[in-house]
Amino acid sequence: MSNSLQDQLKQTGLVDEKQARKARQEKKKARKESKPSRRQSTAPDPHAEAARRERAAKAERDREANAKREAWRRAKETAARIRQIVETHRIERGAGERVYRFTRGRKIKEVWLSAQHHRHLADGEIALVTFGEGYALVPKATGERIRGIDEEAVLVLNTARTESGDDLYADFPIPDDLMW
Repeated sequence: MSNSLQDQLKQTGLVDEKQARKARQEKKKARKESKPSRRQSTAPDPHAEAARRERAAKAERDREANAKREAWRRAKETAARIRQIVETHRIERGAGERVYRFTRGRKIKEVWLSAQHHRHLADGEIALVTFGEGYALVPKATGERIRGIDEEAVLVLNTARTESGDDLYADFPIPDDLMW
């Protein structure tokens, strides 16, 4: 007579094995949900708070390290792009006859150029850019393109001169009583 209600219902044919198994699983699940869990404890745990702060500090350090790595990667990609552009559009300097001086940071640097390249650089037809440890000459359009990528890579890119140099003083009339 110690048959459970489920066994009795199975013997009469009202319930099959599948339905009985499902009922047992639901009963076990309801019993498990009614138990209080460790997370629902009301007293704050000082160790848990310290662990939470440590996780937050570690996450912040990781974010900073990722930002540094990303900035380094972007700088490396930019340098590679500029190097590739300069290599394809580089103008050979040839024998240096004249010195061209320019500033880089707080220092005055110089590069020896041919007379023609010196004139083109002064007139703004070509640009002087950094290339590895040295410098390279590139056409004006290439210099502007490099300036769009990295402002500091272009050392000299002069503006073109106006055709008539007298236009600069057109607003200043010469007085009639000027004595030489």
